[in-house]
Amino acid sequence: MKNSLLLVVFLSLAGCALAQDPMIAYAVRGSVTATYKKESSMVKIGRVLLPGTVLTIGKDGAVTLLCKKGRQFLINKEGTVPVWRYKDSCKYTEKNITADYLSYIWGQFYEYSAENRKEKKENLLAVSRSPGNENKRKHDPNRLLIEFNKGMDTVIYSSKDFSLGWNCFDYDGAYVFRLYDENGLRQLFIDTTEDNFVLISKLGNFLKEGSVYKWNVSAPHAAITRKRVLKFLPQSVIDNYIRLVQAELIPNENEASKYFRIAYALEQQHYLADALEYFTMANKADPSIHIFRDKLVQFRNEFWVQN
Repeated sequence: MKNSLLLVVFLSLAGCALAQDPMIAYAVRGSVTATYKKESSMVKIGRVLLPGTVLTIGKDGAVTLLCKKGRQFLINKEGTVPVWRYKDSCKYTEKNITADYLSYIWGQFYEYSAENRKEKKENLLAVSRSPGNENKRKHDPNRLLIEFNKGMDTVIYSSKDFSLGWNCFDYDGAYVFRLYDENGLRQLFIDTTEDNFVLISKLGNFLKEGSVYKWNVSAPHAAITRKRVLKFLPQSVIDNYIRLVQAELIPNENEASKYFRIAYALEQQHYLADALEYFTMANKADPSIHIFRDKLVQFRNEFWVQN
């Protein structure tokens, strides 16, 4: 009877561990070691901690862990502890920009992890893909297709310059750029360019702080592009938002991670010039974190950022 009871307890604990999503180390201070399947190594930022992992926290050591749904919590008590013991700390109870960011960065760290690569390889071996229909978007081959990054739908501009950009493959001619009033009816500015972007600073004489504008691009034999939004706000509004994000304190968060978190929040608010500045600062503060480097490269390519 005693042995049966112990077996039930063991299976119950094992079930909890197996059902638990991995946790990820967001910030580390001092000596923190992870042991999984009898293999031990020092914990670094971005380390995936699978169910069954045991942490050893050294004197003055601490680690901030992330849960998949955006919760974070601090372990700073010296000693040894299994991560499954903290599964209740991952219960999701709130929705805000910080929680959204932590959920996003959990996904990014996991995407880069060896555990994810192994999982993808196993899934690839287990599932065969049939040809099927790819549902590719149909396009008239006789008309040019001008395409825009989704982030160009709304751009909020202040004192820092940024590009309004687009893409059109197999075309090296001139485009016509037009700026309109808020309703998109009255044309305020028109110019031709052979580049795939227009710097907002070029529109300076036609922009008034606190106002909203619309713009679009055309080219010979191209489909009509819908008008996109450009807002001109005082820099103080964006600076106040940055201070608000900075006020959200995360235990042990290092400088690079803080910059990246601010950049993420700025991008979500369409403050693209300021987001670029903070993505650059994050990469400079810690070039060893590949997520920060790759995001900066991706951002610059998507928005036609000029060197």
